[in-house]
Amino acid sequence: MLRRVQIREAGDTELLPGDPMDKKDFEEVNEMVIAEGGDPATAVPILLGITRASLHMDSFLAAASFQETTRVLTESAVMGKQDKLIGLKENVIIGRLIPARYDTTPEGRDKLGIDDLDKLLAIEEVPESPPPPQFEDEFGNIIATTGETIESAAERNNLDQQLD
Repeated sequence: MLRRVQIREAGDTELLPGDPMDKKDFEEVNEMVIAEGGDPATAVPILLGITRASLHMDSFLAAASFQETTRVLTESAVMGKQDKLIGLKENVIIGRLIPARYDTTPEGRDKLGIDDLDKLLAIEEVPESPPPPQFEDEFGNIIATTGETIESAAERNNLDQQLD
C-alpha cells in the first residue's frame, strides 16, 4: 500500500513534480542520477487504498483478477505489457508452480549462503531420465513409443510388415 511515491522536487532527473511513481523505479532513477554526480529527486510516500493499490501492481494479471478486469486487460494489451509472472497470484492464475524457491533469486541465494548460481547447479545432480515406455502387441513387437502419434506408429508398423 506504500509502494508508490509522489515526486516533490525533480532535482536533476527527468521526473515531473506531482507525478506518482513506483518506489522501486524512483530509487533506480535517483541512483543513476547520483552516480552521474547530479542532484536526486525527492518524493513522499502515497498511501493507496486496497483497490487502488491492487490496480497499480507490476503484474497486470494480478491487477485484472482483483477489479476492473476489462479495463486492466484492455490497457495492458494496448500498451503491449508483458507479465513477468514473478508473484504467487499470477502464477496461480495461469496454473504454474508458485515461485517459492529461495535459490532462484539473488536475494534468496544470499539468505541461503550460496555465492553463485553455478555452485548451486554443480551441487544438484540431475538424474538421467528413463527411456520412454514402449507398448508391445501380444507377440512382443513394439507397437508405439510414448509421444508417438497413432498414425506414425501405424505407418512404421505397416512398413515393417512390408519389409518382412
